[in-house]
Amino acid sequence: MKLDTNFDALILTIGELSFLARQPGSAENILSLVPKLEIDGKEAVLAEFAKIDKAQRDDYVKAMAMLLAPSQVARVNYSIADETVTRIYLAWRPETRDSVAALALTDGQFAVSLQPADKIERMLGNALAVNAVPKPANLTRTLTANTAIVLIAVMDYFRYGRYLSMLTHIEPPTSFSRQEVMERLEDAAAEDFRWPLLMLDKVFPVPIAGRFKAEGVTAGLEELCK
Repeated sequence: MKLDTNFDALILTIGELSFLARQPGSAENILSLVPKLEIDGKEAVLAEFAKIDKAQRDDYVKAMAMLLAPSQVARVNYSIADETVTRIYLAWRPETRDSVAALALTDGQFAVSLQPADKIERMLGNALAVNAVPKPANLTRTLTANTAIVLIAVMDYFRYGRYLSMLTHIEPPTSFSRQEVMERLEDAAAEDFRWPLLMLDKVFPVPIAGRFKAEGVTAGLEELCK
């Protein structure tokens, strides 16, 4: 547990959030955004939370109560190519019209904060007003066939990692190894519409699966680096 002074947020583990939000007398409803988890060391968590300045502590208690039993919830999403990434969850109640509770995932932990409603309105208004038309660009590069396939396998691996992270609520991969690329290539013929590699395998003159050895993948990665 720690304070983030830049965003006036309380950084908690999933267990700490679950325990602190569900104190005696708290209410919970079907819209709850707080995961349910049992933890050890509850007394230590309470003692650590009690060290926070009372005014701040009251705000965090209010925010967690709103997250546990909200009247309405919203998600702020970012679209990256064909994927959607949730950046933050919002929750509010009619009796707290001036405040909105925010929940964000940061480095595997949860950031809880109580935000002024007008700040959230400005943020959403600014986002909706942005002219996000992509600028024209002409970026081309000639690659050998093997290297192009290795590049698509890398893209496949990151897409696989993103889907897995959404299902398991863990951080997606930020890098890859040669072995992981080879595993994607071996699975090139898998009948799964989500993988670009399958589309390529359908039109390639020879099957991709089983075609690549370790040295071929290494050569492709070296060409990409250059």
